[in-house]
Amino acid sequence: MEENNHALTDDPFVSVDYVMKFFGLSRVTVESWLASGELPHYRLGPRTIRIARADLERFIADRRRTTLLTRDEVKELQSGSKTTDIPTGSEDIRNRCSAPGEEAPAREAAA
Repeated sequence: MEENNHALTDDPFVSVDYVMKFFGLSRVTVESWLASGELPHYRLGPRTIRIARADLERFIADRRRTTLLTRDEVKELQSGSKTTDIPTGSEDIRNRCSAPGEEAPAREAAA
């Protein structure tokens, strides 16, 4: 019977190989997370590293991406509520780059 590497087990620790297969990433990427301290781990020997499942779950939750809403998502939200001030992606970027009534500084022509 083939073992499913993505299935959750009762083991509280996982290997680097497990993390690689779980995310579908290279060993270099996972090891860079370990080296930078982004992903806490335990070095049990010169070639044996284990990651606590709780640390992996926290790592995943911390890296959960927040995205800007699309115009259609804004319309869906607005139709179900009275909220009308949710910016779309491009509006949000414009709002962050300049305050209302301000213009971007003009570039000086090169001499």
